[in-house]
Amino acid sequence: MRRIALALAKRKAIKDDFRARNGYSWDYVCIFKVFDTDETISKIQNKHSMKHILTQLSDAGLETKLFYSAMKKQVFCKIRAALPRLCREADRINYKLKLDPMGIANYLAEGKKSIVNGTVEKDENDNEVWKWKPVYIPEGSLLTNIPPTEYIYAKFEDKPHLRYLYKVWENNTIFRGVDRLKLIGSIVKARKSEGGSFLDVFRLQRDGCIDSFYPLHDFVELRTIEEKWLIVFQMPWNQNVDVAKDYFGEKIGYYFLFLGHYTTWLFPAAFVGFLCWIDVAAEDNDPNANSMPVFAVFMALWSTFFLEYWKRKESTFAMKWGMSGFE
Repeated sequence: MRRIALALAKRKAIKDDFRARNGYSWDYVCIFKVFDTDETISKIQNKHSMKHILTQLSDAGLETKLFYSAMKKQVFCKIRAALPRLCREADRINYKLKLDPMGIANYLAEGKKSIVNGTVEKDENDNEVWKWKPVYIPEGSLLTNIPPTEYIYAKFEDKPHLRYLYKVWENNTIFRGVDRLKLIGSIVKARKSEGGSFLDVFRLQRDGCIDSFYPLHDFVELRTIEEKWLIVFQMPWNQNVDVAKDYFGEKIGYYFLFLGHYTTWLFPAAFVGFLCWIDVAAEDNDPNANSMPVFAVFMALWSTFFLEYWKRKESTFAMKWGMSGFE
């Protein structure tokens, strides 16, 4: 909590109108090398100069800020995108966002009337025509304890009247930090005709046009994750993988999910293995002790059940994280 308070105090000491408007600030850094006057520059480096790259970023609607390194051998370029620009990109690529359970329930309860030329359509009896009438879904279910409006994802549409449907995160926006990173990355590599910068940062780094390109930490979020994640004594089945997923992305969250599942299932294997080891030791370290066939059968069953239960957990969390259909 002290580290969170220090990170918040440091943030408040920096006046940032952008953060006040959008709820976040800088997300990426691009590092340029400062060439000496007598240093040979290749054609590719000359073509993709710092001025050219900055122009491409600016034309795509990204904001930048430049400053020298301490030794003035590099120029750091911080990159961010305003919320309206992220919304346009999310709409363009049909980016999936988590929907707010309460927003979905309200949307279903309202129903949807047929609108023609800005007015509600009516039938021959002067009754309003519904596209679909109000829907009420019972909360209780005998099949699952998951509420019917939970874990619903849909592609983002940049329409003000639909904005309330999307989940608002701790930064008071509909985009997590990892969502912003994905969207800015999409803007950077998108073609000019799509409103992007059309920059291949990996190729630019390989050709020596830039030194590095990487995302920045949000230290307030990072310290908050430390409070929830870095617990001295915690059982592997109780780890909060959602906080890792929401900060580092679904791939990292998936890694820790599997690690927790694997460690959990090692407990029974270790217990049975320890009993069999005692039996082997009692029989003067005889590898053909009576417990060995039992242990072999147990491990065959263990490996089968381990994999099948993982498949079930994998599918469940793919649904919860909106990753169904992704490899």
